[in-house]
Amino acid sequence: MTSVAGSADTFRWSAGLVEPGSYEASVDAATFCDPLEVGADGLRDARVEVPPPCEVEVRCVREDTGAELGPEEVVVSGNRALTERTWHVATESPSWDAIARCWRLRIPVGRIELTAKAEGLARERREVEVVAGTNEVVLRLQRKTGLTLIFRDGAMELPETWFRPQLEPLEKEESSARVAFDGDYEHGRYTFLRKAGRYTLKMQRADGYEPVPDVIVELEKGVVKEHVIELRRKP
Repeated sequence: MTSVAGSADTFRWSAGLVEPGSYEASVDAATFCDPLEVGADGLRDARVEVPPPCEVEVRCVREDTGAELGPEEVVVSGNRALTERTWHVATESPSWDAIARCWRLRIPVGRIELTAKAEGLARERREVEVVAGTNEVVLRLQRKTGLTLIFRDGAMELPETWFRPQLEPLEKEESSARVAFDGDYEHGRYTFLRKAGRYTLKMQRADGYEPVPDVIVELEKGVVKEHVIELRRKP
């Protein structure tokens, strides 16, 4: 559609000559969309309502030192939640404001999940209900807490992908709030990233090896500990 003259607060576009039928007038790649029926008896006007403008300011800090993290240290992104007015979940890339030292994101009113990733720190996720105006969000990134598993058959180290271990908390979570349960996989080893606490480590049976009993492990905040599992072949 092409832009045509309008008043200071009204923006108009024209689709030109179109065949009668059903159409959709949309703004921002169908994010805001209203149906439009064009009949044989003349012109039709479509009105697409766009929610009030709003902006999200995101700052990232290290939880242990309180130091702010800049764009050279952390990557910030956002995923919009699917709502009645959005037809798809769009990934948003905030822009860095060097003067205010924060990431800025202009999105419609609604819910968004913000994610921050930094080397050596656990990924932080936060769901935010965005309202009209300026929304200030601080993401606090923690040092990684977790458990790296090492599987050995005698002197030979085996890849974790053979065994599919599970790490389950001993105590039920008191809150249903989302936490970062990401993991790292490198050189055949898998690191569970969890909150500090006590967990049960369980393993599925591996062909050719004796069953491995469950074991209780305790994770200390800010520490990634190694756990060696010695496997024994079946006779």
